[in-house]
Amino acid sequence: MRIIEQILGIVEAEIRAFLREVGAFLGLSSFPFIFSFVAYALGSGMSGKPADPKLLFYQLIGFSMFIIALLMTFSAATFVREGLLTGRLEYLLSAPIHPFVIVVATMISSSLLGLLNYIIIGIVATVLAYDIAYILNFLLSILILYVALLPALGFSMIMLAIGIVVRETEPLSNTIASFIGAVSGLIYPITLLPPILQLIGKAMPYHYAAEYARATIAGYLDLIFKQPFFFLFIYILAGFLVYKYFERAFIKKRGTYGW
Repeated sequence: MRIIEQILGIVEAEIRAFLREVGAFLGLSSFPFIFSFVAYALGSGMSGKPADPKLLFYQLIGFSMFIIALLMTFSAATFVREGLLTGRLEYLLSAPIHPFVIVVATMISSSLLGLLNYIIIGIVATVLAYDIAYILNFLLSILILYVALLPALGFSMIMLAIGIVVRETEPLSNTIASFIGAVSGLIYPITLLPPILQLIGKAMPYHYAAEYARATIAGYLDLIFKQPFFFLFIYILAGFLVYKYFERAFIKKRGTYGW
């Protein structure tokens, strides 16, 4: 019960912080449509005929996944810094609180906005590329997407640890999210990348989350079980160990945050 109350408290605070920036979020939601339709128009113009709508679908789903990755890394990275400024962090750390509680709570709050963005973009992409009858597949993809994003908890815990020692976390979290989007095959096929970047991208949980979402909407559920997904849960263990190291080194030993 105590853990649930802690999660709800953090989620409430995070959602309030996001609501103060609702204008920026609405602008962020238009970003996938702008770039995807421009790329689609350029492709149609260069080929001299309308491009396949499935290419538009691929990019729209990928851009929505990029926004989710951006929100998750940003919210976890800034949690410590914003907590210090508002005094909320001292209150939370005054009682024993597991780092998973913090990460799960920030993931819930950020994923709610990411989910809203995914629903808006995904419905449009599904109808354009397939048909309104595929909406049920799209609704199923929301559940698949949440399960596929579980290994990203490890990434969020690493960002939480970075927030302990780095004063300005926004540039770093945005850079990491951009790198994830570049190598994970979110916006363009991962096969277009050099082999080394393909290996890095295929080790990212966001790559599989996007692939599972696209496969579910298209009706290829069998492809989900052919992917080496479960090994990605190692990220959760790795993230926990990284967080505990920084916690012991900077909080418990030094009693301070940041450089």
